[in-house]
Amino acid sequence: ILKLIISFPWLVIMHIWVLLRNEKMPVWLSLLLFGLTAWGTYSLAPKVNYKFEQQRIITSYVEKNLDNFNLLSRELISEISVFNNTLKHNIVDQKSLAKIQAKITELQWRALELDIIFADKKSLSIIKEYKQSLNNLGVATNEARCKSDAENITYKVIPFADSSMKIIDALAKKAGLK
Repeated sequence: ILKLIISFPWLVIMHIWVLLRNEKMPVWLSLLLFGLTAWGTYSLAPKVNYKFEQQRIITSYVEKNLDNFNLLSRELISEISVFNNTLKHNIVDQKSLAKIQAKITELQWRALELDIIFADKKSLSIIKEYKQSLNNLGVATNEARCKSDAENITYKVIPFADSSMKIIDALAKKAGLK
């Protein structure tokens, strides 16, 4: 019989199907199904729930980073715009420069967090590009002294904005928003 069961699993499935369709289900089958249901409830369900909860926490964390990263990037670009407007009159606005440096420092810290969130080579390459563009932007703003430096800063904002958009896109994909 065992050889028959092993060699023809469809016979076993058909036999169980006939038993389940029958009006009078055997007691042993009822007890077996009851046991399987209890086992699934007490052992499988918590594991599945844990996986879903873990995914929800990760998604929530990534969404929070996405929102924060987006806000900081927009604030930095806005502050650079203010700084460039004063620089066009050959005035270095120290208050605005300090705000820019603070935002750059905050975004550099966020970039370190991104290294933890992402593990694939493509994402790490995007993060590296982002860090480099952020660093170039920081150097350009710190060295700005006159009207001609405003144009240099503008040229540094473009790669920064592009790499920021790539990071935002990667974060959105990681959070399952895209």
